[in-house]
Amino acid sequence: MTVVSEVLARYGSPDQQKEWLLPLLNGDIRSAFAMTEKGGKSVVFHLLSLVLKTCPVASSDATNIQTSIRQEGNEIVINGHKWYVSSVPVSRLFSYAFHQVD
Repeated sequence: MTVVSEVLARYGSPDQQKEWLLPLLNGDIRSAFAMTEKGGKSVVFHLLSLVLKTCPVASSDATNIQTSIRQEGNEIVINGHKWYVSSVPVSRLFSYAFHQVD
């Protein structure tokens, strides 16, 4: 199971699960998950940067996500960017990590 299929299994409506989860689990479609952000503060990337004496470009630091989402009337506004998303060319379904702004 992938991150995207896990989210669909836990939080998706029956219609969403029928349309997306079953094809994902059957291998009929692929998904991508966008969490990596430029300048993330992952401990692993920080240690690697110290060893290599370089500055980490990006990391997948779930505790420090800067991309935000909020609702304005009937619209959803996403503010931020993702640095790297795997499987983009072959994916039909995408999931993004963000923090909600009230």
